Amino acid sequence: MLLLALVLSSMQYSYLRWHHSVFLLQILKCFYALIQFCLPLDLISRDAFSQWMDICRQIISQPLPTQLSQVDPDDLSETIWWKIRKWCMHILVRTFER
Repeated sequence: MLLLALVLSSMQYSYLRWHHSVFLLQILKCFYALIQFCLPLDLISRDAFSQWMDICRQIISQPLPTQLSQVDPDDLSETIWWKIRKWCMHILVRTFER
């Protein structure tokens, strides 16, 4: 699957770079839209799906950049890194609520 290959190549560069993070966020949104209503097993193999879940786990467990310590706590939810984590959590919640 093309989206999976793009995420894997993007994560090699680190999700801490802003332009890679924006790209990663868009890919996560596309994957969420794909699995939002049904899990298309004809499009996603079990191996690919387990890789997606592992990617979400890796992103959620990564430490946040140190530059976020300078951001006001009320504005943290507007940063790209929090948005990436939020979409990973959306994917995981949607997967496990089925």
